[in-house]
Amino acid sequence: MKRFNPKRLLILGYFWRYGIIALIFVLPAISYLIFSNINSLQLYTPYALFISIGLPMCAMGIDYILGCIFEFDHIILVNTSAYHGKMDPYNLTWNVSKKEFIFIGSFFLLLGIAFIILPFIAKTNINA
Repeated sequence: MKRFNPKRLLILGYFWRYGIIALIFVLPAISYLIFSNINSLQLYTPYALFISIGLPMCAMGIDYILGCIFEFDHIILVNTSAYHGKMDPYNLTWNVSKKEFIFIGSFFLLLGIAFIILPFIAKTNINA
């Protein structure tokens, strides 16, 4: 029997609903500051930017897909927030459209993979 911790469930729900989106914007800013201010790393700044955008997107996609398959409780909270409802960890009913969440998860996973692979395909001029 799994332990029920409503505070942890709310934190997970809010993170996967709002925090991961903020992370998609904050990580590139941090990586740009780091990579552009160190002379030996300046050539790799485009790679760092695209990878720092792609990794949270991949994580979001994987969480949505696995959360739907294994019916994680925080996915229910993310869904209630998506429909402008209040996240209530004590009222968890699985009325989520699994096709919708798997489609959204696959979209973010493929978009994240594309962001990670794109600078390597574009072959940014590293030798300049």
